[in-house]
Amino acid sequence: MSNRFVSFAVKDFILHARSSCFYFDLAELEAKMRALVGLGDEQVKFIFPVKSFPHKEVLQLAGHYLNGFDVSNHAELELVKPWCKSQDILWSSSPHVWTPDIDKVVMDGAHVNAAWPQEATRALRVHVPSPQLRSRFGTSVDDVKHADLEREGITALHFHHGEIPVNLSAMSHGLERIAKLLGDHGHITQVNLGGGFSGLSDGDVEALVRLARRLFRRQMIVFEPGRWLCGSAGILVGSVTETIPHAVTTLSRDGHLRWQREPFTIAIHPLHLGEPQKFSRIKFVGASCNEADQLGEISAKEISLAKGDLVVVNNVTGYSLAWNHSFNGVAAADVVFFKA
Repeated sequence: MSNRFVSFAVKDFILHARSSCFYFDLAELEAKMRALVGLGDEQVKFIFPVKSFPHKEVLQLAGHYLNGFDVSNHAELELVKPWCKSQDILWSSSPHVWTPDIDKVVMDGAHVNAAWPQEATRALRVHVPSPQLRSRFGTSVDDVKHADLEREGITALHFHHGEIPVNLSAMSHGLERIAKLLGDHGHITQVNLGGGFSGLSDGDVEALVRLARRLFRRQMIVFEPGRWLCGSAGILVGSVTETIPHAVTTLSRDGHLRWQREPFTIAIHPLHLGEPQKFSRIKFVGASCNEADQLGEISAKEISLAKGDLVVVNNVTGYSLAWNHSFNGVAAADVVFFKA
């Protein structure tokens, strides 16, 4: 996160007397999307999962740079229609079949006997049994039978690895298991290898794409990076209302960061509005009446903190914003996009 962006966020927060606010750098998001464009071609496609950042500013960028969208329901489909190109991929990642009002959606089914709409391209959601890749969705690759796929007219597979953060080794293992399942059978023409990029470096993502090209020579390959696209593009800003015994803030883990899976850090931006207290360790908590509403803590040789100082939470993602809501008297955070 650039100093210019943080400076803009602090000034905007103070100028508008905000209680809490998400700030996202559209230039950073755009740079990440351009990087994906360089990795894609006629075989490898990148689509944007709408649930990861359902805001028009980001969806518009995705519509310009990427190859389509992952939509899970009618509401998400309506959101992206203004930015869909005729050649775009629309893939439903919902484990439950729904009926879209458009016939080009690739439709996931959790098992081979799912009730797909007649006109939909049928995709089977699969997962790989592994300590590192744990998913409750879809069918285990160990239980997939090619005769069932052909009988039901299933021409695509969608790999779901679960909620836990994964590394390049675990992702590579999953891709290799999917490729082994496909073998020489040619009726599967598309493989959606999902997301899960958030813990991967740019080099890891490039390595994963190279591996997919080698393993899936006869299929169109689709990836769905969501959290990874945020990179260092997002912060959440609030203020300190009390310092003893904990630093009570205008932020809430329940209301503002409930779907924040990635580790984040907390920084203090002093405003010198009051007499600072000195600490060697201070815990930051939310303003709601909930014991679990805790953001984290800072330990240092000497920490100065006063009422009114700003708290900056780094590395927040679009998922946090997607679940941004009021809770127990804490208002939903404002949202500001800025192009640094």
